Amino acid sequence: MPMTDLSRYPHLAKIQVPADLRTFADDDLPAVADELRGYLIEAVASSGGHFGAGLGVMILDIAAGSLLASLVPHRMRARVSGAFRTVNYGIRPVGALIGGALGTAFGVRPTLWLATVGALLGVFWLVGSPIVRLRTLPEPPP
Repeated sequence: MPMTDLSRYPHLAKIQVPADLRTFADDDLPAVADELRGYLIEAVASSGGHFGAGLGVMILDIAAGSLLASLVPHRMRARVSGAFRTVNYGIRPVGALIGGALGTAFGVRPTLWLATVGALLGVFWLVGSPIVRLRTLPEPPP
């Protein structure tokens, strides 16, 4: 089921695979870009919660990666980055399993409320942290 009505986006309706973009004349590409922009705005507006959650995770990953890159000595950066990614991405399936078990045991709505409260509590450690006031990255150690 499409999220939006593609009949309002005649150029996008002609695109089935990325190679279809090559069929458009150069003069039509700005119109394709405008339609794509409108389509994305409409799609995100209809599913803002999903977009917001994904955006938050992306911002966290970028910030954590930037801090790691600036604070960890170059000779240790690969090991620290690998350990961080293993923990960060490795715990996500565990969270999915726990969420599924809680949803089965207590219902979807209470589980989503618990996840919301947990996510909000996960941000509170930043309130007193110097990371909130950090505007530039420190120089990396040698």
